[in-house]
Amino acid sequence: MSGKRAFCTAVETGRKTPEFCYLLGFSGVVALPGDRFQPLDDFLSENPFLSPIPLGRLYENIDPAKPYMLEDPIRRAVWSGSLAPYIANKVKMSLSHILTKENVGVHKDFGLVVFKDVPKKREGISDSSENYQHYSSFLTETIQRLHGSESLNALPVEMDIYLKDLTDPNVKEDDILDHPIALPGRVFGDVSVEAYRLLCKQYPVVKNGKEILADRIIEAVGAKFKDALTVSLDSGLLPKFLPLKWQKIYPANKYPWIPKPQLIISQEEAGKIVIEIHRHGSVHSVEVGVDTIVTSNFPGFSGDKFTRMEVLALIRHIFPEYLNTIFKEFKMDNLYEDLQIRERNPIPSLYSAQGDGVYAEVIVKFIGF
Repeated sequence: MSGKRAFCTAVETGRKTPEFCYLLGFSGVVALPGDRFQPLDDFLSENPFLSPIPLGRLYENIDPAKPYMLEDPIRRAVWSGSLAPYIANKVKMSLSHILTKENVGVHKDFGLVVFKDVPKKREGISDSSENYQHYSSFLTETIQRLHGSESLNALPVEMDIYLKDLTDPNVKEDDILDHPIALPGRVFGDVSVEAYRLLCKQYPVVKNGKEILADRIIEAVGAKFKDALTVSLDSGLLPKFLPLKWQKIYPANKYPWIPKPQLIISQEEAGKIVIEIHRHGSVHSVEVGVDTIVTSNFPGFSGDKFTRMEVLALIRHIFPEYLNTIFKEFKMDNLYEDLQIRERNPIPSLYSAQGDGVYAEVIVKFIGF
């Protein structure tokens, strides 16, 4: 089938299930079988954009002003959606008529944002921020349409940050592509372990100046989370992941503490607490000892099982700006590449497929996606 025919068929037939759907690839528009196109609202009925935080499991208290969390399928869809402006900007193409409710869907197999049609006549842009503004508007309109206008004031903190970054007139495109909100739970855990390893183990030993930078970053994390210890002691689980010094003072099996401690600690101490909680929570989330604390402090888990992803989601909820802070500080000291974010969360090979005319069934079969 010719590229021209593949490109036009979905519009010509007008069928509910298009013959093809498309994604914006680095080499042009890539055609995919249309039966794998899932309309956006169908996808979001199965994977709500905003999921209620599960009170009664690992969450004792929920801020009524922030009752939602993001699940991994949404993170992947939001991230893949951000590839559209990233790629469109390279050819100065506007997304204004592409990012619409009727045109946007999700690939049933890959969880990537795809389009029912990409018009052959493409409008241009005058500034790279335009397409990110379009994408931000599309996200907020989708959330408002499905969850009500009041939900925009109750978004998870990390979504607030993401939307703010998208609408920055001086948007940093690579920062959007590698944004912490895009990382699924597994990658979030991996990056948390790596940040700990670099800051607390590798840099202090290398002693080529990075040990000084590590100290600065740890203090910067502590400055962001000055109340790290108090916040951690509000949880029935996080004390289990504190640095050993604090575990001895506040053992998790003595939770809750009455009266609750009001402690003033140094920024260095606060930084180490947050960094170690993320590392220990990722590595030791489900093991002997932790399970005892969970069944003791969380009646909702009586006879039930908890998962590593639930523990990581809890930590992410309590410290929603942690990786944003880590990324910012590592970039400031030219250490960001050490985290290997793009290697841990790579752009799928499908985006490098030959576009505009190559039938993607063949491509998908051989790229090992």
